[in-house]
Amino acid sequence: MAEWDIKVHFETKNAASLQPRKRRIRVRRTGGRQESVFLTFEVYPETKPSPARYFGTWQFGADNIADECEVRVSLSPAGAQLERDGAAVQPSSVINGRLKEDGLYRVYVVLSEKETYAQLARTEYLELISFSGKPLDPVEHWPGANQRFPRMTEPAYLSLRSIAKMLVRFGRENRISRNTSVLDVGCAHKPYYPFFAPTACRYVGTEIFDGQFVDAVWEPEKPMPFAEASFDFAVSTQVLEHVSDPEHVAGEIYRVLKPGGKVFLSAPFAWEKHDYPGDYWRFSEEGLRKIFSAFKDCRITPNGNSRQCFTELRNLHTHRTMEPGLVRDFLIGSRNWIAEKLYSKSKDFAMPSNFVVIATR
Repeated sequence: MAEWDIKVHFETKNAASLQPRKRRIRVRRTGGRQESVFLTFEVYPETKPSPARYFGTWQFGADNIADECEVRVSLSPAGAQLERDGAAVQPSSVINGRLKEDGLYRVYVVLSEKETYAQLARTEYLELISFSGKPLDPVEHWPGANQRFPRMTEPAYLSLRSIAKMLVRFGRENRISRNTSVLDVGCAHKPYYPFFAPTACRYVGTEIFDGQFVDAVWEPEKPMPFAEASFDFAVSTQVLEHVSDPEHVAGEIYRVLKPGGKVFLSAPFAWEKHDYPGDYWRFSEEGLRKIFSAFKDCRITPNGNSRQCFTELRNLHTHRTMEPGLVRDFLIGSRNWIAEKLYSKSKDFAMPSNFVVIATR
């Protein structure tokens, strides 16, 4: 079987990248001799995707691919349109979903073998689609809504809701404004950017891989690609467990913060294994104090109490082992409701789900 690489080229990043446009997609063969493939576009809403909430699938045949080719794809309420070498390519298969809702959509781009339909490569991107014809505000439809405003049926509802509230309070208490800069370490799709967007601050994201919302790629074992004392604030949520050297990361955050700059960081104490791309650590309060020992005024707060942590661990197991549906949603939602209403007053913090660090350079 041939080996392939597929990559979406983003001419712009962040909010501008969400607007509809012709996307350049590079298909490159890295090994083998397969020349005929299918290029498939599966389009789901970014929020609450499901078989019932689905825009459609468009499959295009691509023959006579040598070592590399570039196609252009555009999305509209009519579906996906593909061009190759300046000519339109007709889809070989179309499955229309029933969802016709203004909002943000996740487009999965899948390259598969024609004979066996075996998946050869896969990538994705996000794009706004307006079925009504009205212009859509990227910040209003920004990805990661379930992290900012988690649903009760989300397994990590308690942790996510708490982290979001603490982050909003962090921004308000520190009076972040257009004259300040914020670095998002391990930004992915910058899910908390909308909390900071009204301030008009300079918001920069760094990641270990390039992407639609990544401003600077950082190899974790090396220095961050920023000068010393470049930022007023740093934010990092649920990232530290995924780096092999957390003390180096803390040291780099310290280096790029201005004197008096502050960091807001959350990290897990009790959580299931979750590779992204690796899962190396869990952190106690004492461990985090050691990692952030160079900072001053280091405040470490439990994210939830022991009973709430136990609830989330049960939720994660249920979510992983049960089929999606009403029964699973009911079990997780009812546990979260009980934990939020009845367990929140517990003072047993021996086993929180996470800790939140707020520290000053």
